[in-house]
Amino acid sequence: MTYELVYRSSKGNNNYWSVNERFTRKETGHFQWSSAIEINQIFPQLKAKYPTLFAKKKTERFYYLDVKSSKLIKLSPDQEEIKAALTPDGIPQDNYTCPLKITDSKYYAIAIDAPDGRYYFNTSKGVFLKTVNDEVRRWREFDKAAATANTIRVNKKIWNKYPDWNPLSNYVINLKTGAIVWPNKELNSFFPASFESNYGTTNSAFLLMMLEQLDTQLQEHFSSINQYST
Repeated sequence: MTYELVYRSSKGNNNYWSVNERFTRKETGHFQWSSAIEINQIFPQLKAKYPTLFAKKKTERFYYLDVKSSKLIKLSPDQEEIKAALTPDGIPQDNYTCPLKITDSKYYAIAIDAPDGRYYFNTSKGVFLKTVNDEVRRWREFDKAAATANTIRVNKKIWNKYPDWNPLSNYVINLKTGAIVWPNKELNSFFPASFESNYGTTNSAFLLMMLEQLDTQLQEHFSSINQYST
């Protein structure tokens, strides 16, 4: 199935999120998702990444369009059923429950999977914590959490404490939904399977960080809403 993100103005006009990462009223060039759950998950990230484009748009005016049926359904990014979010392998996490009682909008945290379970990162001490409490660092902005996770991957001081852990295996998780939101599947699929297994013989973590930063810069450069000089 195919879905599109739609903003309905007060005058009833439909504005579609486009492949050029902006809103358009044209009937073509719309960005499409394979599930409604995915749109609900990505919506907070879009707002954080493009604050100017979303600043004056009210959340209650956002919808997702079922392309097949042409039916508009109100967007609900904060509904409880979104916790059945998709993992990177596309498997619903129906049994996921948030490990913390979150009363604010700081849903993003950095985590890593060890043989004895999941650990969460504490930035003030530079350590991973097995016990989930208020010492676990959380972010409101997805991009800030991802940038910190990227920096951690090349911090030798941190990984000297965990010599048996893979520095490339940390990730950013949405604590509310259980969805792993960074790194994305496209970036992971770029590297051969042997790349991650040989991280100890080369400075591959640094290379991974630089390639992801380059990928982000290129996307921003070629976006129609940015006109950066070459």
